[in-house]
Amino acid sequence: MTIEVPADVLSQRVAALYDDDAEFRAAEPLPAVLAAARRPGLRLVQVLQTLMAGYADRPTLGMRAGEAAADPATGRVVASVTGLRDHQLWRALVGGEGGRRGLE
Repeated sequence: MTIEVPADVLSQRVAALYDDDAEFRAAEPLPAVLAAARRPGLRLVQVLQTLMAGYADRPTLGMRAGEAAADPATGRVVASVTGLRDHQLWRALVGGEGGRRGLE
C-alpha cells in the first residue's frame, strides 16, 4: 500500500525537521563529499570509498532513546524520542579506528 503525501505537506514536514531536530540537520549531505563522489570517471568502488571516508565520523547504525508519558490534555499515552542513545560510526564498518559510542 502506497500513501501519497502532497508535495506541500512533505515540504512542511521536512522544514519542521530542519527547524526542530538537530540530528536531522547534522545528517544533511556535505556538498564537498557529494562533489568528490560525483567526479567524472570514478568507478563504483571509488565512489563508495569517497562516501565512506567523507562520512566516517557520522553515525550509521543507531538506536534512539525514547519514553512514554501521558498527554495532560487527552490522558493518552504518547511516545517521544529523547535522542540518539547508542550508535556505530561508518569508520567502524570499514575497518577504521573508533567504533561504537554510547551516549548515555
